[in-house]
Amino acid sequence: MLRSFAIIATDYYSLASRNSSGGVARKNMPFIASLLILLLTSAPVYAVDFEGTPETDVEEIDQASEVATDSKLETIRLAVVDGRPVLDGVLDEVFWQHASVADINMELYPERFAEAVVKTEVLVASTATHLYLGITANDPHPEQMYANRRARDGVKDGDYVSIVVDPAGNLRRKFEFRVNPYGSISDVLQNSVSNRYLYDWDTRWESAAQIDETGYVVEMEIPLDSNKHPLIEEGETPKWLVVLKRTYPRSVDRTFGKVYIFERTGVHLEGRRKKRLELTPYYIFHPDEERSSEGIFEQISDHENHEIGMDAKLVINSATTAAVTINPNYTEVERDIAR
Repeated sequence: MLRSFAIIATDYYSLASRNSSGGVARKNMPFIASLLILLLTSAPVYAVDFEGTPETDVEEIDQASEVATDSKLETIRLAVVDGRPVLDGVLDEVFWQHASVADINMELYPERFAEAVVKTEVLVASTATHLYLGITANDPHPEQMYANRRARDGVKDGDYVSIVVDPAGNLRRKFEFRVNPYGSISDVLQNSVSNRYLYDWDTRWESAAQIDETGYVVEMEIPLDSNKHPLIEEGETPKWLVVLKRTYPRSVDRTFGKVYIFERTGVHLEGRRKKRLELTPYYIFHPDEERSSEGIFEQISDHENHEIGMDAKLVINSATTAAVTINPNYTEVERDIAR
């Protein structure tokens, strides 16, 4: 299921500014030639796409990207665990003893692929229905944390930890789940095709956080069906490309992260999911609105007193849904958020 990707860790803004300045485009010719050779080769490598591209030398980024080939990408096999932990920001349940251990030990910004200056340990476990993360973010100076309680989708800066899930592994659509030290959350749909971060995308998930003298701890409970997963062959093991990320704003704003492949063992999804038909009928009663016209005008009804209709949705698979509405009900209409 997991396809090969091309890794091109390129500073597009720096490259564009160089080409537009005139007289220096010739310096980019070796880079462009190398890029064409990379695109034309069939060697399988993985792509890494991170938020916040640093403004550094293109050649430096190309050299740093060589360490992120598929041979360096770590796979974490998640056994299916029974039960669920209590989400309280304390990792003391027996549940976490069965979790796999990961870490966030690489700096992504402002220096590419440097060693992280603080330690972040991640416990990862899975049940039949949910993905669980227990993240311990160590901090030698927790009093310097830049965080506060925020409304949902308000976590856009400051200290936070997150997981970015790319179920299809094609870098087109990614789902990010963020939690700050006070337990405030943001869920973000990253559309790489249109280069947009959609904060008005929301899904069902739970979290908890707690600050202590060594930093803070975050627990996440994410339903597996909260992301759009592609179909897999019968008997194939589900895999996801994920990025574990932590922001660390101090005298220098730093972002740490690490890329993994999550593989769920002990469970096999069906190659063909059963189609599901959902019908939502509705009935509306419109009382007559009588007005006195003193016989000058004839009273005409603008609409029927009784109105019926139906919404029908056919879920073909996790990525495809067909929907139809009979006699739309315009009394309940959502509008897009103004941008």
